[in-house]
Amino acid sequence: MERDTESGAAHQIHEFTHADWRVTYRHSPILSIPEMDRAADLLAFSPPEMLFGNDKFEIQYRSAKSISLNAIDALRLVARGPGTDTAIRVKPARDWQTSRAGSGITRVVNPFDWTYTTRYTGSGANITFAESQTRIDVARLTARDPILFYDSGILYEDDLGDFGSCVLSYKFRFMQSATFLLLIRFFLRVDGVLFRIYDTRYVHEPSTDGSSAGVLIKQVSRKQADYSSVLAKIQAPTASPGSHQSETSARPDFSKLNNADFVDSLITDHTFKANYIHHLDSYL
Repeated sequence: MERDTESGAAHQIHEFTHADWRVTYRHSPILSIPEMDRAADLLAFSPPEMLFGNDKFEIQYRSAKSISLNAIDALRLVARGPGTDTAIRVKPARDWQTSRAGSGITRVVNPFDWTYTTRYTGSGANITFAESQTRIDVARLTARDPILFYDSGILYEDDLGDFGSCVLSYKFRFMQSATFLLLIRFFLRVDGVLFRIYDTRYVHEPSTDGSSAGVLIKQVSRKQADYSSVLAKIQAPTASPGSHQSETSARPDFSKLNNADFVDSLITDHTFKANYIHHLDSYL
């Protein structure tokens, strides 16, 4: 069941409830200039150009346990301090540093990771996960189970000074069986340098016999690959003998490199992957 809990189009909170679960969410415009200034003071660095700091997404179980998403919490995990601003360097940045050699400019005030990379896995309350070998039941997620509710959104996004892009986003779907999937994804493309995909999945698997409230499975995975290695996997269409296919149509479709799902399918190796579990009948 869905309903609205506040008035005012820009900051209206919506609610979905089913079984013992409640989802509250709000989609708002990007922060205003005064709000961005306050965010910069709070974070001690310049925030991404598109920051949806007033958005809300929260899943609650019996009003006691929750998983929520918050852009500011995610940005708090961006690396700061000496060297973080040069950990990933594009050619224009190297040229800038070379041109400043001997000029007396020796440091950047409040350096931070300009790619806004975050290992944010969500903000929780009264939920403790233990590392586990339990895997997500993919067959259960793909079963014929009607989707009662779906939501998706962006927490922040930036074009990295036209040197690529980064985006922290989420997708959520809730099925009739009370099975749900929440995907939190950080996707980074630095042109000519690398790709990163940091995923966190939360899956609720209800008990099949009703003997318990079921479990929450949390899967954290990270991938990274050189830009050139991903680029090499884009295959150009092969012209059939005797065809008059133009050179333009035979070129790889570089726009696909903006598609996180497509890039994810090309990077097979993980730099990190782990599963965690929480039994909903437990106190924490």
